Amino acid sequence: MFEPDSCLKPTCYAAAVKELTGTIPKVEYTILVKTKTPKVQRLSTIRNDDDRGRLGDLIQTVERAVDYDIFYPKRIACALFGVPRLQTTARRSTHDDDSRREVSD
Repeated sequence: MFEPDSCLKPTCYAAAVKELTGTIPKVEYTILVKTKTPKVQRLSTIRNDDDRGRLGDLIQTVERAVDYDIFYPKRIACALFGVPRLQTTARRSTHDDDSRREVSD
């Protein structure tokens, strides 16, 4: 079952609305339940500063993983977008150095 209170998508949406408008939105999903007798189900959720903070932490963690090539790039995605060879950008980060270097495999 879909749990809007623990799902990441409404957190992203609410964070974007908060950033753009300064207001905290109520996120509501309207779901058509396909059963013998179809029905409409409405699920709503509100995100707070803690939720947005956890989203920011997750984004920073993913960004660091990409910067340090700690991920498995899918070659099929490169083929689909016409990328002739896979290139990634890694960042060597220290307290004083935040430079980028190109890496290709």
